[in-house]
Amino acid sequence: MPSIETKKDGDQFVVEAVEFLWEDPPHSKAKPKRFTLRKDASNEAIIGRKFFGSDNTVVGSKHAILKFDGVKVYVTDTGSKNGTWSSSSGELISGKAYVLKDGSTIVFGEKHDKTDESPDAIRVRINILKSEPKPKLKSILKVTSTKHDDKLKVPAPPLARSVTPDTLKPPDDPKKHRRVVSLEIPSKKDKPSPVEAPVQRPIQKAVASTELQREVKIPWSETFRLGFGVDALTGESMAGTAITSFKMSGSPRPKQVKTYVDTLHWNGIKSLQDQYDIEIGGTVNVAPASISMSTRISSLLSKNASASTVLIQYRVIGEFEPEFIPSNVALQNGLSDLSEDDFRDKYGDYYLAGRQRGYGCRMVIVCQVDDKSVTDKAEVEAQALVENFFKAGAGHSNVKSRSKSCSILHVVIETYGCSADASYLSNGLLSPKDALAALPKIMKDPKGTPRIGILYHYSTLKHCKLPRSVTVHSDVFAKIHEMRELYFDLQTYLEHPAFQSEFYTRDAERVRSAIRAFDKKRKNLVRNLKLDRKQKRLQDTELYAQIAEAKIKAEALMRRHEFIAGVKALSRKASRSSNLGTKDSLSFFWECGKTGGRVKKKMRYYTEVTFGPGFDAYEAEWESPLVTPLNPFMKKFIRSEHPEQMNFVRIDPEEVDGKKGRLEEEGDDREFFNFRLAGGKVYVIGWTLSCVWDGKAGPGPVIQLDDGESNFILSDRFSVKLDTSRPGKWHCKVTFVFQSSYNFPDLKLEQRNIPEPDINKDI
Repeated sequence: MPSIETKKDGDQFVVEAVEFLWEDPPHSKAKPKRFTLRKDASNEAIIGRKFFGSDNTVVGSKHAILKFDGVKVYVTDTGSKNGTWSSSSGELISGKAYVLKDGSTIVFGEKHDKTDESPDAIRVRINILKSEPKPKLKSILKVTSTKHDDKLKVPAPPLARSVTPDTLKPPDDPKKHRRVVSLEIPSKKDKPSPVEAPVQRPIQKAVASTELQREVKIPWSETFRLGFGVDALTGESMAGTAITSFKMSGSPRPKQVKTYVDTLHWNGIKSLQDQYDIEIGGTVNVAPASISMSTRISSLLSKNASASTVLIQYRVIGEFEPEFIPSNVALQNGLSDLSEDDFRDKYGDYYLAGRQRGYGCRMVIVCQVDDKSVTDKAEVEAQALVENFFKAGAGHSNVKSRSKSCSILHVVIETYGCSADASYLSNGLLSPKDALAALPKIMKDPKGTPRIGILYHYSTLKHCKLPRSVTVHSDVFAKIHEMRELYFDLQTYLEHPAFQSEFYTRDAERVRSAIRAFDKKRKNLVRNLKLDRKQKRLQDTELYAQIAEAKIKAEALMRRHEFIAGVKALSRKASRSSNLGTKDSLSFFWECGKTGGRVKKKMRYYTEVTFGPGFDAYEAEWESPLVTPLNPFMKKFIRSEHPEQMNFVRIDPEEVDGKKGRLEEEGDDREFFNFRLAGGKVYVIGWTLSCVWDGKAGPGPVIQLDDGESNFILSDRFSVKLDTSRPGKWHCKVTFVFQSSYNFPDLKLEQRNIPEPDINKDI
């Protein structure tokens, strides 16, 4: 079925969201789980592991991207490790956008439709959700009436009077309970008599409602108790139990453990002590657990953020079989007579019917690579070294902690639900040998800790009349889960190196303020989310706007850090090339660092360029006057009037009476050697130099930069000595950023002994 539908009058449906329906392969007979992705401000949505469970091994954290484009929606694989397959397009080529078709099937984590061979691959069916088109304006002279029986000759009744808008109605009683939906069926006796038939009564507005799930899994909370209730609208555990007493029997058995090896970046630091995933489509306003990461690992992440170290994460995860309360529990006597309001106020909507324990160990290994920077190839080698080292086991005496170009330095360990004897291991840094010997002790006889709570709706009990329907719009829970994900993103962002700078404390406080606001207002979100009937979607609350704005600004700061960190990791070797100009000349080019940005805005003294979203910089460009060589005899007696170098230098505005911009000198409007910029401190991130070399064939011009191997990258200036042995003009372009936007503690301006450039008057 195509993703575009067109009405007869030419109106088109606009794609607003995509619904994914998926089944766990071992439980294919179960009702499909679902989740919905809606377009954001950038008309995009990310598909990742968080939607299918944090233990999934084949779906990446940013596996694919949806791009909404009016009446179409596209899906793009972002370069995932295991690939993506579509029933309409086959294997998706990484980076290429494919039109997503309604009713089609997509497999995440496999390049073919073979989920039996890869049980962790996710097979989903697509349902594209479209908005109604805006109706065309009709002529005000055209009257549309109901068709009547010609034999009766009854005149057409007048048009019904419009319903009074909500804004003109008196406010509702604040004590009025808004969750109950009447189940009473209108009686046939209430039909109007034939005499009153022509009178049309106002049509009552349909009450939005949601059918709560019969069973839902949510993260375990310390306040939970088996058999006690949970309120679906607040996520809070109730103080009382509505079911008969019971005794748990037997002990759950541990299941097989899984091992994961990956590179630990700042966005993967969520502690294993926190379970934050929620079953897709869960109709519970779940209270999120805080992101509490070990301060030792946080320190490890920041202190080892050098160009030649990489953190590898080795995880061993296990879980127990679910345990349930006895199936013969029943509703306590007399509670079936309670009203819906009274029952929900005391016992909630669900009761805790079961739980699932888990256990795990995470080792964060600091690896040193021999190269000056960590490449993708070096990361793969480090992962292989760590995996082979720990899988070999302590019994192998010849196991090595070093590969061809990588070595293991030390290890930090975190555990949950493991052997009590292993708690002492979390006290400090361990050597590779000690960590290897500790792993079997950690995983021996795990006790487990509750990770998941399994909720059953009270309507599953005999004689319980509590309806599963609540007067809440169907999109409310999805909206709250979206805000919950934003909340977790913000908590994670605070661990990013960019937020450790004292220069960005206001940015960090903006994020913390949004986090505190969500913690405070989350319980009442269900009642505060309102439906915008014109837009046919939920209104964005002030809290949502605050969280979304904090996320956008935080990501902008992190992108600046990512940009300048990428420059720092670049090779600083200058390259030279040449091509044929005219019959007697060659053009020579030098290039170093980050160059070639797309022009974004022409400014008076320089040009704003961009290397991608959030990766903005500036370019200063100028050309020298014609350089001519002196007579060899005259060189001994006459000093050249022209400097032999081109310079880009920054001048403090206070030195030039507060002036800003390029400081011009008399006669240098078009051609000059020195680009003097009055303004804030800068980082040079790249430069290009070119010239046309006249004369006879030879080795070509030779330039000189007095900055060792760094070639002025991440310096606050640029200076190059020119070859003036032959006549020619030199063209220079310096790409730079202002340091005020890049004050990060791990990316400080490198202290180098650079000689001051020889600034002479150009003409």
